[in-house]
Amino acid sequence: MKSRLLGDDVECNSFQDAEAFLKNGGMKGPQVAILVLGTYRINTAVFKVELSPAIEVPKEMVGVVVAMDGTPLPSGYIVAPEPNGDHKHFQDCQAFIAYGGYRGPQLETLQPGEYYINKRLFVVTLYAVAVVPPGYVAVVISSVGKELATSPIAPTISTTPDLNQPIHEVVESLLITDKSQRGIFRDPIAPGASLGSPRRTASYSTWMSGSSYASRHQTPPSSSPASGP
Repeated sequence: MKSRLLGDDVECNSFQDAEAFLKNGGMKGPQVAILVLGTYRINTAVFKVELSPAIEVPKEMVGVVVAMDGTPLPSGYIVAPEPNGDHKHFQDCQAFIAYGGYRGPQLETLQPGEYYINKRLFVVTLYAVAVVPPGYVAVVISSVGKELATSPIAPTISTTPDLNQPIHEVVESLLITDKSQRGIFRDPIAPGASLGSPRRTASYSTWMSGSSYASRHQTPPSSSPASGP
């Protein structure tokens, strides 16, 4: 792949076999592979090792990931689609690259826990989660993903419009169930459920709706602010 920022993982016994690293096509510069807890016999004349703490996502927080390397984002996307295979929550960097992971903000977020992540490949920002208060639901509008399928043939327009007439399903759809498409999600988020990260408000708008309240990115009295999933 062209314009890569990090070298691919090659067989070299966790960088302890410098000769194998060179023979197997190891690249100069920052590496995709990382060293986890343990003891390593590494030639420091060949490799420079930087120590970095594991990423800890506390309770009531969520980690938003931005990939610095990978496939360029496809046209029309703000948030990267998920890769085609398991990358162990960004801990298997080579799998992320091999399965077609995209650069940029990632759809998957990190839930509370500890993660061994290559900070040269992924930048993680922590955000507090928000909760839908009792008596309200959150309606989510997605502005990223695939466009809804449309038909080149427009429906017949009546000269006497009827508000109760059915929608022409081939041409338009008000609500969506496929989260890879743009539009209004059919299923709202129920009270008590946690919403995701503020970064994704660039791609998801959240409306809080109650018996007498409907406001975008605002907060009902005595409750926490809501943000995109």
